Amino acid sequence: MNIGLLDPNFWEVFSRGIANAAVFDGPRTIRTAGPGLEFANDPKKTAWTFAELQEAVAIANQAANLAKTVGLQYVVENGVEPIKGDGTSTFGTVELFGNVNSNVGFQLDTGNFFCVSRVWTKPADAQAFIEKYAGRMGYMHLKTSSPDHKVQQVIADNELDFDIIFAIASKAKMPYVGFELDQPATLEQAIENHKKSVEYLKGKFGG
Repeated sequence: MNIGLLDPNFWEVFSRGIANAAVFDGPRTIRTAGPGLEFANDPKKTAWTFAELQEAVAIANQAANLAKTVGLQYVVENGVEPIKGDGTSTFGTVELFGNVNSNVGFQLDTGNFFCVSRVWTKPADAQAFIEKYAGRMGYMHLKTSSPDHKVQQVIADNELDFDIIFAIASKAKMPYVGFELDQPATLEQAIENHKKSVEYLKGKFGG
């Protein structure tokens, strides 16, 4: 669900989504974004305030608890927020996951730390976060962020190497991965980009 924790219609969308998700077999995962309209409506905003963090934590906890009652795992995706605030007036992903309950899972996006967050993340900091919460990962968006911090249309070398990311995911027994590629102009190009991405991964990891 493309909705953030603090969006005014979060519960309206989440309640419909949870009813639909509960019908499906499989990993039984339900996802929302962490950040939402509070960032979209303010292009200069780079982090949550303390009040926003408190509200986001409360909503995430309630959503995760509700999901668990119907046999679903609720996961939150990192996005435009920083990986970490200053702990006084600004807050980010570290503070969110450091305060939510254990029912709240993590939906990793391999590029968002670098090409979506409004505060660029050092690869070592992203790695440390992924390692800490690997046991709570529901699935992964496989995205490439180039050295100039732009999302790419084809999976290629990422700012945090996929060798590292996949090793962490494998150790955590998290097998679910979905491509997320920047959108080209045509369907034909999208198909070609997907094929090139598969070939890159085969070349890098074998298969």
